[in-house]
This record gives sequence, structure tokens and C-alpha cells, in this order.
Amino acid sequence: MIYKPKNSKWLVDSKTRSTNLARVDKYGPEMFENYQDYFFFVHIDPIQRFWHSLGMIIGIFFFFMLFYSWNIWSILYYLLGVFFFYGFGVISHAYYDGHSGRSEVKYFHVTTPVVIKINLLTLTGTYQKYLNRFIKKYPFTVDAFDMEVR
Repeated sequence: MIYKPKNSKWLVDSKTRSTNLARVDKYGPEMFENYQDYFFFVHIDPIQRFWHSLGMIIGIFFFFMLFYSWNIWSILYYLLGVFFFYGFGVISHAYYDGHSGRSEVKYFHVTTPVVIKINLLTLTGTYQKYLNRFIKKYPFTVDAFDMEVR
């Protein structure tokens, strides 16, 4: 089965943003077995995942440039790498949810590998299989995202 949130849009209006924010507020980390599952939940929207994945790809390019050509430009490559790798995610949450990422700093080392995994699942086209298993574990996800099945 292929699940797609009905509320997933490229251009978000205030109603959509408030719906997304209400979902993040209603389904907090305490509703999940672990913080990684919660983190996966808040990254289900495919368009938001697109921006996260794009940022990761561009960020990795700049990190590669940093190590490939260690010179005066290295600090710029580093800053651009950080901006794209992390900044695109924060910006997409500000745009789609009306706030920046909610992850607490203490979870940084927990969430970084999870977001990389989510991005790789998205980029390789294997995300939907993982989402199907996630929905079996947390059936309320279908209602939370008002998902349609294709």
C-alpha cells in the first residue's frame, strides 16, 4: 500500500500550516516507543522530506569541497555545508509547521542518524516500505496525516 498525506503541498497557506503545527503538538514524543520513532513521524510529509534530502545532498557537496580543497575557502564551504545540511530542514519546518525543528539539543546525536536514514530512504525510493511498517506499529499515523491510500 502506498500512503500519501492529503495535506502535503508545495505552497502552504496559514490553514495548512496550523493543521501541521496542531499535529506536531498533538502527537508528541511521549506517544512513541522511542524518540527516533517520533522523529520519523514528524518527517512523513513527502515534500518536506524532499527539502531535507535536497539540503543533505547540497550540504554533502560543500563538506566534500571542504575536505577536497583545504584553503582559504574552507570556512565558507563549512558554513555552506552546515547551512544546507541542517538549515534546509529547519527552514522547511518553519515553513510547513510554523516553527523550527522541535528536537531538543540533547537529542542531536540521536536525530542526525535518523534524518540521514530518512533522507536515504527517500532518495532510494524505499521510504514507502519503511512507512508501511511504521504505520503497522503506529496506526494512528494514518489519521494524524489524513492519509489517502493509493
